[in-house]
Amino acid sequence: MPQRGLRQGDPLSLYPFLIVAEGFSSLLNKADAEASLSGTCICNGAPSLNHLVFVYDSLVLMKASCESVVHLQNVLQLYEVCTGQIVNYDKSSIMFNKNTWAV
Repeated sequence: MPQRGLRQGDPLSLYPFLIVAEGFSSLLNKADAEASLSGTCICNGAPSLNHLVFVYDSLVLMKASCESVVHLQNVLQLYEVCTGQIVNYDKSSIMFNKNTWAV
């Protein structure tokens, strides 16, 4: 009989993360397909890239606009409701490219 649940560092702890990360990726891809959250292109003609998922971290790439921020907030709220996990905004950050300009 198991005596405790999975903890960070356990060999199996990555699998639940990967399952949940797949759901998060699907939410971002759906928002990109609906054109409510546009990713960024590396060069002309390249497919858009809207997120990268690392072990215990995620990087979201999107156009800097008020509409995109609202849609990202909606995706994050849906993620929180569906998974029971809470985004730690104290550990989150936002960065802008030097070429970012307000519309």
